[in-house]
Amino acid sequence: MQKHTIIGTAGHIDHGKTSLVKALTGIDTDCLPEEKARGITIDIGFAYWKDSITVIDVPGHEKFIKNMVTGVCTLDFVVLVIASDDGIMPQTREHFEILQLLGIQNGIIVLTKIDLVEKDWIELVKIEIKDFTKGTFLENCEIFEFSAKTNEGLEKIRNKILLWTKENSQVKPSSGIFRLNVDRSFSLKGFGTVVTGTVVSGSLNLGEEITVLPQNKKIKVRGIQVSQKEVNQTKTGDRAALNLANIEKEEVKRGNVVSNPNFLQPTVFFDAEVTLLKSSKIELENRLRVRLQLATKEVFARVYVYGEKSIKQGEKKFAQLRLEEAVVCAKGDKFILRRYSPEITIGGGIIVDANPQKRKLSAKQSIETLKKLQKGTPTEILENVILASNTKVISKEEIASKTNFSLNEVEIFLEQLTQENKIKRLGNKAKHLFFHEQNILVLERKLLATLSFFHENNPKISGIRKAELFSKFKEFELSILELTLKKLIDENLVKQVFSNLALSDFEIQLSKNEQLIFYKITEKLKFYGVSTPNFEDFASETGTSQAELQLFLNLLTDQKKLVWLTPKLFVWSENLENLKEKLIGYLQKQSEISVNDFKDLSQTSRKNAIPLLEFFDEIGLTERKEDKRVLA
Repeated sequence: MQKHTIIGTAGHIDHGKTSLVKALTGIDTDCLPEEKARGITIDIGFAYWKDSITVIDVPGHEKFIKNMVTGVCTLDFVVLVIASDDGIMPQTREHFEILQLLGIQNGIIVLTKIDLVEKDWIELVKIEIKDFTKGTFLENCEIFEFSAKTNEGLEKIRNKILLWTKENSQVKPSSGIFRLNVDRSFSLKGFGTVVTGTVVSGSLNLGEEITVLPQNKKIKVRGIQVSQKEVNQTKTGDRAALNLANIEKEEVKRGNVVSNPNFLQPTVFFDAEVTLLKSSKIELENRLRVRLQLATKEVFARVYVYGEKSIKQGEKKFAQLRLEEAVVCAKGDKFILRRYSPEITIGGGIIVDANPQKRKLSAKQSIETLKKLQKGTPTEILENVILASNTKVISKEEIASKTNFSLNEVEIFLEQLTQENKIKRLGNKAKHLFFHEQNILVLERKLLATLSFFHENNPKISGIRKAELFSKFKEFELSILELTLKKLIDENLVKQVFSNLALSDFEIQLSKNEQLIFYKITEKLKFYGVSTPNFEDFASETGTSQAELQLFLNLLTDQKKLVWLTPKLFVWSENLENLKEKLIGYLQKQSEISVNDFKDLSQTSRKNAIPLLEFFDEIGLTERKEDKRVLA
């Protein structure tokens, strides 16, 4: 298959970029009335050439740098245009710095307006250019001469570009999530809304559902064009136009992202490796407000440097960019930073974590984690993404969006990490979730410490209820808590004491006097049957304070020897069970029972009979029929 090639221009205003594109392709890319009136390029223009080549012309004026970045952010090949009569100018320098920050690797230099200067002058400009490009990706490239008036040099330029596209025609692997950064949105009569952009990753088939972000609006693709031809699929590297169903052109605009559903999430901060240009007039200090150009989107942001107070000229440092507006991005995306005012390019960077967890700016561990996320092996990158999820489980789709790997690649790496016992799989096959073993160990220690603290402060209580224990760890997801607790029980570090949880080696220690009181209470409860006195009278009768009695009753409740019918009425569970059997036998013979008959059967007062009957109703043994009970 023939690879689709994106070629772009760069250079100072009025250096002849648009004229060169028109000479190469026959297309005038200045389409706006304002461009015609002013005689300058304001926005990016497009020329389709040779079926598999798109040429993007960019504005050279300093006021339209954000449009220039939109045009060059996905180039395969750049034509740096320099006018012979001017030589290297401010936007020549700024454009060239932007190209380097975006990681563009291939291109040529075209020296225009050669008909306006002497040959000797051209040679001097070439010397200046060679010095200017020393140590860059254009250091050894050929410098072509061109005249828009006579078309001198045009064939050499055309042949060079076509030869490069032929030699670099391998199709890019269309792996990862489908993603297209929107640079235009318009409406065509009879078709509806159309968006255009370069496919950054993945592939998309006609009729598939996609999501427009950050709006998170799901819609279907009803038409795809590549190089102005209808196709059934678009893939990585294509310059594509998508006809979208059920969305107005006002609802999608430049800076939006079209992607597969349920993968990418808008974010207002990300972690990145930031480079400050040597030519920058300022250091990049913490909290400095800057203009961030990310693909086709410009937002304001503040920079927070990890482990430092600033980034000095020529330095690379890890930093967090906190944005004033949500963007959609992925690991590996490059961006440009410009001063808030005056608007001058000062640096750029590459995203390391598009949706990071909270990290301490001053912590060395934060920098080590970012290094691993940036330069580790695929399994190391995945492991660190799962590790960074901390208290949350993470899905395969989230991992794919954070790492920019395809789902198939993610599954392979996850299987390897699972076999190495570094991560845990939770859930079922339809929805696997993942959690790092190291985070489980951290949670284990916290759970054990919480149980130990509880025993220390409640030595006469058999344990803590699971709901109460879990309520102390609301930051952790329930599935993780359940998994970790099961692990602790399996390893005999935690035991279940009836409905409570306790450390395995914990036992309630009663003094001899407490044992005597405890025995007295249990014997009294057995003796009273189901007619236990109220709480205050029972405390007085057993010679205990209300606090002491409550402690012993709680212990019996934990041991399931005591049942509470109401907050004030408690019954010895064995006595209650005996009454239950008597009631069943009675109803099997008589079929129904009144409150008075139940009083006689249970040998208790009406005050106790009503809660007892309601208890049997509640557990499903009986049901009320008017003023009587029958077996349920």
